Amino acid sequence: MNCKFLKLLVLFALYNISMCALAQTDDTVNKDTLAFESIATLDSTKLNYDNFMVIPGSGLFVKENDSGEFRALDRKQCPEFEHLKFLDNLWYDQVVTSANRTYVRNSTQIYDIGKDKCSLVAELDTASFRLFAANDSSFLFVVYQNEGSLLYRYNLTTDNTELLYATTADIYGAELLNDAVWFVAGNSLYETNENGTEEIFAYEPENFIGMTLTQRGALVYTATKVILFDGENAIPVASGSFFRIIYSSGRTYFVLRDGNVLATDAL
Repeated sequence: MNCKFLKLLVLFALYNISMCALAQTDDTVNKDTLAFESIATLDSTKLNYDNFMVIPGSGLFVKENDSGEFRALDRKQCPEFEHLKFLDNLWYDQVVTSANRTYVRNSTQIYDIGKDKCSLVAELDTASFRLFAANDSSFLFVVYQNEGSLLYRYNLTTDNTELLYATTADIYGAELLNDAVWFVAGNSLYETNENGTEEIFAYEPENFIGMTLTQRGALVYTATKVILFDGENAIPVASGSFFRIIYSSGRTYFVLRDGNVLATDAL
């Protein structure tokens, strides 16, 4: 096996129930289809949460600089070009895309950019925030304060900002799922919808540092473990040293803390 693959030890047995508060199941991820492909190796300067973005159908990109230059990491998904340059009149703190929109965090401002447009969508009174999941009509963002985190949804149709959840924990992942929002805060996975917010499950040993929704369910992860929640059960999938995990168009990308970037179609 390629030595890079050894960085990600795939687990096919569940943890002992005394080690973590996870639902028990006899199902595991199919070991015959869970194959990881090494697609890039990055230096440590690129390991910043905001340096990564995905473009639907083109895969994972890494930011080359703050003036809008990005490089495609998954050439299987993006064979047509390797480098992408956005408009040069913004400071690209972070980029989040949907099918037809590209949202840019520029200090306290959020822009919607395109080939022939650059429109200001919203302006906050703080630069201490991060964009999360987006679609063509709304996006999520989290404001970080000394006393905790505030999760918001901005609706472009109504020009309305809705506070979804406030917590003393750090929110490091949030995703849109139809009319609901799934997010991780502290060591718990939550769902919030029109009926309120519900804790889906808690993982006692470590806090979650992120999540992503895939074709198999919700992948939530700590710095060392990855867990798949399939709607009924929480299934341990992998252990390693994780920086970010991102899903796009049938591919799940694992950015490891040593700079290796792996991809799989199985999750």
